[in-house]
Amino acid sequence: AAYEETVKNSGKKPITTPEFNPISLEKNKDWALEAHFSLIPEVKLGDYKKVTKKAKVEALKFIKERNEAIKKEAAECKNQDKAHDHAQAHQELTEPEKKEINLQHIFKELVANFAPAIGELLLRQETQTEYERLVKQLEQYKISTEDYLKRRQISIEQLSQELAGTVLSRLQLDFILAEISKAEKLTVTDEEVKTELTKITNLKVRADLEKNARYLNQIKANLLQEKTLNLLLQL
Repeated sequence: AAYEETVKNSGKKPITTPEFNPISLEKNKDWALEAHFSLIPEVKLGDYKKVTKKAKVEALKFIKERNEAIKKEAAECKNQDKAHDHAQAHQELTEPEKKEINLQHIFKELVANFAPAIGELLLRQETQTEYERLVKQLEQYKISTEDYLKRRQISIEQLSQELAGTVLSRLQLDFILAEISKAEKLTVTDEEVKTELTKITNLKVRADLEKNARYLNQIKANLLQEKTLNLLLQL
C-alpha cells in the first residue's frame, strides 16, 4: 500500500512488477525500501512514413526477385520432368505472403531507425516470461529443457541471450507501433470490441470474457495494432 501510494503521488506509471531493495529494516521502526521499476520508454519518431515507404520499396524488390527465382526453378524442373505439375509445385508468392514480407521489411526499418531504450527490468521480466512459455511448449511435446539444449547444441546462457534478443526487438517494435498509432490518432471503439467478441461462438465463454477487463484490454490492443499495420501498408 505504501508503494502504491508513493507511486501515485509521484505521477509515474510503472509497467513492470517492482523489485524492492531494502535500505533500512530496523526493529520497531518503519522500513525504508527502494523500489525499482520500468516506465514506458520514450520513442523519438522521425519521418516514419518515409522510412515505411523505403521499406516497402525494398520489399517489392525482394518479392520480384523471389518470384523470378520461382519461375526459374519451375522452368528448370519442367525440362527435367515434363510429366510433373510444375505450375502447382512452383507457385508465385501469395498475397498473404507478400503482406508478411512487406511487414517484416517495415518492422526491420522502423526498429533500425527509431528503436527506444528498453529498461533492464522490463527486458529481464519479459525474457523470463518468454522462457517460461518455451518450457511449457516443450512440456507439451514431452521434451525437457536439457534435451532441447542438447538438440540445439547451445547452453542455457546462449538460450537466454537468444530469447533476450528476440524480446528486445519485439518490445521496441511494440512501443514504436504504439507511438505511431498515437501520432495518427487511431482509436478502437467499444462497438469494435463487441464485434470481435461475437466471433467467440461459445456463449458461456463469451459471457465470462466480457467481464474480464484484462482480456478486453488485450482485444483493444490487438485491434489498435491491426489498424496501425494496415495504415503502414497503405502508405
